[in-house]
Amino acid sequence: MKKQFFLQPRQVGKTTMAIYQFLFDIDNTLFVTHNKEMARRITKRIFNQYSRSNIVSCEEVIHKRLGSEYKNIILDEYMFFKNKRNLYVYLNGISNIENLYIFSTSDMQYDRSIYESVIMGKRIELDHSAILRDYRLVFGNLVPPNANKQIESLFYNFLTDPDTNVVDYGFEFPKHRIDEMRNALNDEQFDVEIMNRYLVSG
Repeated sequence: MKKQFFLQPRQVGKTTMAIYQFLFDIDNTLFVTHNKEMARRITKRIFNQYSRSNIVSCEEVIHKRLGSEYKNIILDEYMFFKNKRNLYVYLNGISNIENLYIFSTSDMQYDRSIYESVIMGKRIELDHSAILRDYRLVFGNLVPPNANKQIESLFYNFLTDPDTNVVDYGFEFPKHRIDEMRNALNDEQFDVEIMNRYLVSG
């Protein structure tokens, strides 16, 4: 499966890019959103109707066992899916998916050393508990208190698959609204959602 992950700031046109990708091959593509209401909105936007079998929420993919009949899967705002872990395991078990396109802003800031450790661990086929054990051995007292949560979140995530092409550059939040958002968000939200600083050094 070829994986393209567009990890970009808020309001730079990610959903529009996802829709364009969908339109290239509508009949062979499953478009997955973070909830049913968003699936309805996108269906209405594209087809002027409210229901279509290949525009669904992330819950419906697991519940209805969708995906095996499509060669392309699009995940819109993937980092905010409540069932990321289950969806990751499920989609990786489908052999006929040729292309996976992911569009999202990060859900939080991740420690860069944890992010890199997960990628390296997955490359040599360690499970998430072995990655945590090795990480603790290397970093000792410098291990962040939420290391286990970060490792588990990143392990069951296409973002850290060694064969995923991550595109985290090239798009910027509209400059004329940056000051407005700086005042509206806390520092971490601003860094992640507006500046796309999803990795931090501990």
